[in-house]
Amino acid sequence: FYVRPGRGKDNKNAGPLILIGLAIAAVGTVLAVLIRLSLSRTREYVADAGAVELTKNPDAMISALRKIDGHSTLEAPDEVRGMFLDNQAKGSGLDGLFSTHPPIEKRIAALIQFAGGIDNGPWGDLEAGPVGTAVPMTTSTSVPTT
Repeated sequence: FYVRPGRGKDNKNAGPLILIGLAIAAVGTVLAVLIRLSLSRTREYVADAGAVELTKNPDAMISALRKIDGHSTLEAPDEVRGMFLDNQAKGSGLDGLFSTHPPIEKRIAALIQFAGGIDNGPWGDLEAGPVGTAVPMTTSTSVPTT
């Protein structure tokens, strides 16, 4: 089988068709990535709902998310933060479009709206004690009462 190079009636329009095919493939790849990331964010909401369903305690999930939120940032200049996968500067790029997890604030808002949770804020687990101290909010004690 031999194909003769040159100008034939079969390959006159091959160049533009190849370019169109490459453009469609590139757009399809970007859309596939965006759909995959969107599904990942949706799975996080479903995982939160599953945790609340198992524990029957949306407030515990909100408290856990607050604790994670308090320890999830690294201090670095914005130029360096741009190289981070998850700790990019606020307002950079298309916020949320290329993230794998929804922002913690949105996850907490969903737990409040759909599970009836109560958000006491980042310091909600602590009760004010003497200056410079924090006392956990508990009403039970390990000392038996008579």
